[in-house]
Amino acid sequence: MISVIIPAFNEENNIESAINNVKSAKTAIEIIVVDGKSSDNTLEKAKNAGALTLVAEKSRGKQLNYGASVARGEILVFLHADTILPDGYDIEINDIIKNKGHKLGAFKIRINSRLRGIKMVEFFINMRTQIFKLPFGDQAFFIRTSFFKELGGYLPILLMEDFEFIKRAKKKGDLIISDKYVITSGRRWEKKGILRTTLLNQFNMFAFSLGLLSPERLAKIYYGEDFLKNNLKG
Repeated sequence: MISVIIPAFNEENNIESAINNVKSAKTAIEIIVVDGKSSDNTLEKAKNAGALTLVAEKSRGKQLNYGASVARGEILVFLHADTILPDGYDIEINDIIKNKGHKLGAFKIRINSRLRGIKMVEFFINMRTQIFKLPFGDQAFFIRTSFFKELGGYLPILLMEDFEFIKRAKKKGDLIISDKYVITSGRRWEKKGILRTTLLNQFNMFAFSLGLLSPERLAKIYYGEDFLKNNLKG
């Protein structure tokens, strides 16, 4: 069985379509939504759509780990609430992990936006993914559950948890990039602009890799001055 884990915070506009997309599977699945104490109707909509719902502190790493801790599947898929999996995703994942014996994979990406230049962003993301084997979390990581436990899960940090996880995982297992594409929302590029978002992403990778700034400081830069205060409210 595949367990699809969706961390969410104020995703009432996306969560139902995300869950319905996951339900398109032809094989056994379970859907786990881990809500980060949303102030909107995310949790209620996720329940009504048929997902198992959990509540955790708003931190993607912690939310993902919590979902994985109760998952029953032999394979875990970590899916952002604004990302749509490709048709036949479950067949593809089972083939890569079960049939071919690999431990970890991710999909290529398409971005749902009409912004001028967004296709160039897609091109460079997919090139980075193929050449350097460095997908990000919106590319729907999938992993053998036993391997995830061996790695100790995600670090409970506020930003770059996906980047850190993949770099650590690649040291102990192969990473396969599927030829299929997820479709993710272009909202962050639309909000911040293509150039600014791209530069921020590159800066975050550089600063995190060299240990120049803490994940908390990077999160404050990326999300804004009030991020930490709002993020750490109980």
